[in-house]
Amino acid sequence: MDRVALMGASARASATVRAVATASLLCVLAAGCGSHSKTSKPHLNGDDPGPTATAGPSAATFTFQQLTIRPPKLKNDGQQAVLAAYQNFWKALYLAGNDPLNGIAGLEAVTADPAKRTFVGAFHQLAVLKQTKKGPVTLAPTIGDVTDTTATVTDCGDFSQSRVLNAQGKPVNPPDPQTTSVEVKLNKVNGAWIVATYDEPGRGCVQRKA
Repeated sequence: MDRVALMGASARASATVRAVATASLLCVLAAGCGSHSKTSKPHLNGDDPGPTATAGPSAATFTFQQLTIRPPKLKNDGQQAVLAAYQNFWKALYLAGNDPLNGIAGLEAVTADPAKRTFVGAFHQLAVLKQTKKGPVTLAPTIGDVTDTTATVTDCGDFSQSRVLNAQGKPVNPPDPQTTSVEVKLNKVNGAWIVATYDEPGRGCVQRKA
């Protein structure tokens, strides 16, 4: 690698680390960090604009340590499978925040490029800096279109109490009071749903409470 390329790679890595340290979630995507200047129109993320499927499957609130994912209304088993994959993705992110070095393998199992490349790179940088990402995370997703091979999920995340901590357990970023809009695309690979893209298109969404 020549000197120019090396300097470019170093700059990108530094930008990723700054994003992780300052954003509301992890902001591991450079595009997501940049989009945080936007403010989305308040909306009840999770409301289903279509007809209610009273005969659809039901889901319980997903909790893991300080991670909480409120269930949406589900229309069919296909949406339920996507929701389960989305919950596993967030569990992997949460575990990687607690232990970035050892959590990378779990992230690799539930993501595909470009999301995999960005998340793994960001958590690797956290590990190098001996930092962690800890604190409550609350989500309220809505399952969008589901085909045989692709699915979309929109969400409104509350990451206000999730902080990047240094090796001594001290916060290195201030709390972020704003909620964050999240958009995720999943692909079905070898029969399993995995996250392919992750974006944070705006701020100030209104999270569905139940």
